[in-house]
Amino acid sequence: MKQYKSHIIDIIYLTMSRIDVKELEHCMDTKAPTKEYEELLKFLDQTRLNYNIERIAISRPVKNGEDYDVMMVASGFLHEERLRISRKNGLKVPLLGDMIGSVYPAGFPALM
Repeated sequence: MKQYKSHIIDIIYLTMSRIDVKELEHCMDTKAPTKEYEELLKFLDQTRLNYNIERIAISRPVKNGEDYDVMMVASGFLHEERLRISRKNGLKVPLLGDMIGSVYPAGFPALM
């Protein structure tokens, strides 16, 4: 377990070193990808494949009135997932700016 935890921490630090916070904020505000954002996506895709991990995503908690949700910022995907085709359960894959609560039905973690 200690080795697994160390492996995940290494992936987190490596990913954090590739993030330009101002660039991501711009993309979240406009919900439009930039060249730098696309490079981050390529990095996340490769990280997911190279490290053989099930998921890698960057998300942002959001408060809307009294409700809370999570905005998808960036994620490492496979080709079919980029086309919004989930490998499991046929659920829509959230992309930049999507609120996860509006994409997935209630109780979605149990479906994954």
